[in-house]
Amino acid sequence: MLNKTLVTQLETHLKKLVQPIKLVAALDESTRSRELDALLHKITELSDKISLRH
Repeated sequence: MLNKTLVTQLETHLKKLVQPIKLVAALDESTRSRELDALLHKITELSDKISLRH
């Protein structure tokens, strides 16, 4: 889903975060929602300033 190049680019930008941010997702049981949930979890793992709420 996120290749190494994209992860590196995201990490570079996320290091610039000054304030914490919260990603909020309204998901269901569909395949797309599970994929989105996995993506959001990967993004939150890239910075301690990002949290996820469902």
